[in-house]
Amino acid sequence: MTPGQIAVRADDSVEHVQNMMMQYGIGQVPVVEDNRPIGIVTRTDLIKLWSRPEGRPQRVTNLSDRLAGILPPKLLDVLRQAGDLADGWTSLCMLWGLRA
Repeated sequence: MTPGQIAVRADDSVEHVQNMMMQYGIGQVPVVEDNRPIGIVTRTDLIKLWSRPEGRPQRVTNLSDRLAGILPPKLLDVLRQAGDLADGWTSLCMLWGLRA
């Protein structure tokens, strides 16, 4: 890819701009309209956006509910039992499982 080929439009999402920066390892992306530059978005712009509460990326607030909707009931039960067991531990523990 040569310089000048990477650009975004004014109506592209913030996620699209972030993905472009990550994919190409760049810190700024020109914004074009009708093949003419109208602005630029920088990493600093994204940091400023994310520092505002309304600009922060949405996160899953309750992972348990999300897992309950996608995991088989037996696996969910095993994970809940492991969680109950781990609640009493005071050190970090990681658990992996393999299917036979």
